[in-house]
Amino acid sequence: MSKRFIDTGLFDDDWFMELSKDAKILWLYSITKCNHAGILKINEKLCKVQTDIKELDKIIKELTNRLIRVNDHIYFIPKFIEFQYPGFPNSKVRAQNSAIEILKKYNLFEDNKLTVSEGLINSYEHEHEHGYGSDHGSELENEKSEFDIFRKEYPGTKKGNDTEFSNFIKKHKDWRDILPKLIERLNYQKEARQVRLENKLFVPGWKNLQTWINQRGWEDQINTDE
Repeated sequence: MSKRFIDTGLFDDDWFMELSKDAKILWLYSITKCNHAGILKINEKLCKVQTDIKELDKIIKELTNRLIRVNDHIYFIPKFIEFQYPGFPNSKVRAQNSAIEILKKYNLFEDNKLTVSEGLINSYEHEHEHGYGSDHGSELENEKSEFDIFRKEYPGTKKGNDTEFSNFIKKHKDWRDILPKLIERLNYQKEARQVRLENKLFVPGWKNLQTWINQRGWEDQINTDE
């Protein structure tokens, strides 16, 4: 039986806590069933029996880009590589070399780096940052920073940037079009609420940020008079 490292802080991680029970089970199933290169072959019928997950496709989507589909039944876990081989691809763990050969077979490793960095978000906020050296990765980090500026300005209850940004891009396929408009729309709503207060009109409390995002709160129009 093979052994591998697992983060003892996993159940305290914001991202993990936000997952459904089935998604938590599937994540643990994936990181323990994959091979030493983070490659996992999912036999749908067997997986459902072993995990008791009924809607497997739906739960796989909940894990977003932490579980990347390579082909019909093969999946890749990018963060597994980073966690098992610190400093990858310059780790001193000997198994790294054979892991790289496996990744090459699936076109997941080229020019001394992983080729799947687009869209990846760090799974654990307390881990050290290790970039994949991709322009796409840098672009995503910039977008994540832009979102954080908006998040800090939002008056309602909110969670960490990783959690809120992950929810934002998971819920809305057009998130890149929306992102530059968030601050402008937030400022409009703040000003409109202030006018209502000055007119002695009812002003509801701010929704928590996740609800505001899920309900496309930036589209809300606020009447400043009755």
